[in-house]
Amino acid sequence: MLGCSNYILDIHDLEFDDPLYKSIPLASKMIYYLERRAVSKASKIIAVSEPMKEFLVESWKVPEDKIEIIPNGYFEEKLKRFNSGEEENGLISFIGVLTHNIDYNKVIRLAKSRDDIRIYIIGDGPMRTKFVREVKRGGVKNVVIPGFLPDEEAYSILAKSQVCFFPLKNTLHTKVAGHMKALDYAALGKAIATDRDGTAVIFERSNAALVSDPAKPEEFIGNVHKLLEDENLRRRLGENARRLVKDFTWEKQGKRLVRMYEKG
Repeated sequence: MLGCSNYILDIHDLEFDDPLYKSIPLASKMIYYLERRAVSKASKIIAVSEPMKEFLVESWKVPEDKIEIIPNGYFEEKLKRFNSGEEENGLISFIGVLTHNIDYNKVIRLAKSRDDIRIYIIGDGPMRTKFVREVKRGGVKNVVIPGFLPDEEAYSILAKSQVCFFPLKNTLHTKVAGHMKALDYAALGKAIATDRDGTAVIFERSNAALVSDPAKPEEFIGNVHKLLEDENLRRRLGENARRLVKDFTWEKQGKRLVRMYEKG
């Protein structure tokens, strides 16, 4: 809007389709205009995922050679000290900011599907209060929502979990975004059940997670059950995931960014 052009745009997600703004009059249209204008004026675009690039090329007609894919990464030094030790039966965990893009109904349905599980939702965010209220209203006793925890405590819970999971709503935002949760889970060697997003497509292709359609909650819940019931499957997926993410440290992603600038 200020007339800027010929810049490099690092685009991590698209917000015009976000449920948060659809209830605000004209907000989605305004954000759509701003995001599309920002993309059109850029000389180079860094996309965080393959689905993001596909959307920009197919829907917004951005030239393919204008886009470089550099996915998100994880902090290797931070996570390598947390070893995946002995699993705790029935322990399932999530870590991250509690935003409006997470499908909390899936969490509640999962909790009600079995009496022998305990679900930790670690983190805070704009939807935490509402989620806590819905859990209490539903009489759910096996979901623990402690808020933010120190790294030592939080990642120790993940490390001893049988399954780490990521339930998402079915939106364009979740389709194209490259969330980092699965990378953290994988660095710990955990079995992952996740809905499909820009990161999950990489895991799916490498047989490193059970990936479900965000529009099918029963598929997501079924995948968690499969992992809980099959130790060999958990081990195999966890090992594949750990190998996969060795190429996704922030150090290596930073080098990819430098190479992009050096190529001009």
